[in-house]
Amino acid sequence: MPEMIINKINFNPNFDYIDSKYDFYQVTTSEKFIKFGATFLDSLSPNIIKAIAFETGKTFYILTKKESTSTGQLSNLVQNMEDGNTLSFSKFEAKRLPLHILLQLFLNSIGASESQYFSFNNLTGKLFLYNKAWQSTDKEGKIWSLQVLEVKITKDMCLQLKAHLMSSILLKKEMEFKKRKFTDYPQYTFANTNNTLRRVSKTELNQNDNFILKPVNDKKANIPFFDFTDYKKLAATKIGCLYVVMNIVKEKYSNYFSINFEKSEITKTLKTTRAELEKYKEYVESIILEKGINFIDVIESSTSGEYLHDIEEKIKELIPDVETSFSKQLSKTKLNIRYIKDKSCYVPEEDPHQDDLSSFSVQHITNKYSKDSQAATYNILKELAIKNDLHQKKITIQDWTIYGFNNDWIFGIKEEQSFKFMKIHPDGTFVIEKTERDLFSQNEFDKYMELYEGSTTEDKVLAIIKDSEGNINLIRDTNMYSLPDFESVGKILNEVAKSETLSGDLLKEILPEHSNKFEVEREYSKIDILKMFPSRTEKQNIVETIFKDTGIRLHSYLRNKESREEYFTGITDINYIFKDEKSAFYCVGEVGNGMKNTLERASVLRKIEVLEGKNIFEELLPLMEVEFVRYGMLTVLPFPIKYLREDK
Repeated sequence: MPEMIINKINFNPNFDYIDSKYDFYQVTTSEKFIKFGATFLDSLSPNIIKAIAFETGKTFYILTKKESTSTGQLSNLVQNMEDGNTLSFSKFEAKRLPLHILLQLFLNSIGASESQYFSFNNLTGKLFLYNKAWQSTDKEGKIWSLQVLEVKITKDMCLQLKAHLMSSILLKKEMEFKKRKFTDYPQYTFANTNNTLRRVSKTELNQNDNFILKPVNDKKANIPFFDFTDYKKLAATKIGCLYVVMNIVKEKYSNYFSINFEKSEITKTLKTTRAELEKYKEYVESIILEKGINFIDVIESSTSGEYLHDIEEKIKELIPDVETSFSKQLSKTKLNIRYIKDKSCYVPEEDPHQDDLSSFSVQHITNKYSKDSQAATYNILKELAIKNDLHQKKITIQDWTIYGFNNDWIFGIKEEQSFKFMKIHPDGTFVIEKTERDLFSQNEFDKYMELYEGSTTEDKVLAIIKDSEGNINLIRDTNMYSLPDFESVGKILNEVAKSETLSGDLLKEILPEHSNKFEVEREYSKIDILKMFPSRTEKQNIVETIFKDTGIRLHSYLRNKESREEYFTGITDINYIFKDEKSAFYCVGEVGNGMKNTLERASVLRKIEVLEGKNIFEELLPLMEVEFVRYGMLTVLPFPIKYLREDK
């Protein structure tokens, strides 16, 4: 069976050897917790401290070279710092540390490492990577914001790669400070020309080149998950960071511990094509033509009418014969596009989002809609089709009968303190009700409510599924996700990026059928050689022959079927992992056939947990083989969940 690489780490320390080279200190405050941005987390001498690791709470940890300091010396160092007199120091052996803290300390210690694209920064007890490609500058070169990537090991030994935004303090008036004041935030600046970041001292506070770890307004960090176009683009992604960090760690600490990522056997994979996924568009077009569209301008500003007419024009570019109208009232016969403001602009009692629209098919839009995007326009149309299904109480955007279900299925989600259930019949008709206790007994209802309320961010309950025989499964979130074979892909792209030449003599020898193309005493670059062969097939054969004979890689071919199966298993298509009779996992990735070079986000593993009876989820895998939930992408939950969330 094919295997999927996941972000759960196998970490095997050589404790005796580690303790012979390093000392570890646990530092605890006598206060309730260590303050956000505490100065001492960044102010201990780097000549003594190799790394600091801090999560939250009362404790942080220090890594030092063997016998380079003592608890007394460390205590003296912090005495004059803010809250330094509240700290107590205890020396620990490596085996007494939590495994994730031990590994985090070693990761945080790579700050002095050199890299073509990255700087490594152990700031305030965390490891942040920075790449110049992640900065935002003006025409004069002033950096207004920059992204950093936090490399974190969770308690259950999962690797998390979390993007953050640092913003110039000159933008503080555009930031919201609710939980913390501006003065509570540590300020950072560049330490030197290699783009290393450091925390500023008190005397350097509030200088124009300083940053704080906070976005402007609702702006979000957006570092792509993976891009295998070339090595430079790979290095600007989360997977590129992982490739570099793992190489450094393995080279630097191979005698101290072994580290690799878990692999899981894939039980079943569903593969589809873009053409298959887009068949639903025929239905969307037919229902739009049948019903027509009515536009309602709730905002009634000086520009809102023109805005709606622009949207009408964009829709008619896609479906020229659609009948449209504009009115102040919702239509019961047509599909309605209602232009309103964002929810944050209304007080609850005047919020049109809360209007009873149960008698109509309505899609709300706000000014966040990009009327110049064809994808955004089509997204509105498919949302209207779903609203029509909800109004008609029948799934028609997808032919439910093709799944061959002979009995009812029930899907449930939690909304505040109640449940919402969707019972789907074999012909695709359905009913949606809130807290339908006929579906569950009172005891069951209480039990499932407790499951929702007792779950954390990492294992959050996402949905309940029940079949006609009484089998009940939960879908839970996890903090696990699938990984490409980043070591192999990184190595390939790095080899392609190397500046290497081949002599004409050598090329004549290894490519005798093309010897007339090469001059004896000339050196040929990779680009020179590739330009000589315009045919893709011939070019690929040349690349393979030269690599086989010389070890020099001219180009990479990573999008073909063979490469996808070798390097991208788990991040493409729908993959199911059977664990035992009571649990399984699945993840939904990019459509493998014709996949792009860039993946914006990771493919998260969801857990199937059997509560009653047997595992029934494998039957439902095809319900995620659709793109009308997330336009252009496979959906990550069975699509009836979309109907439950859209039903108002």
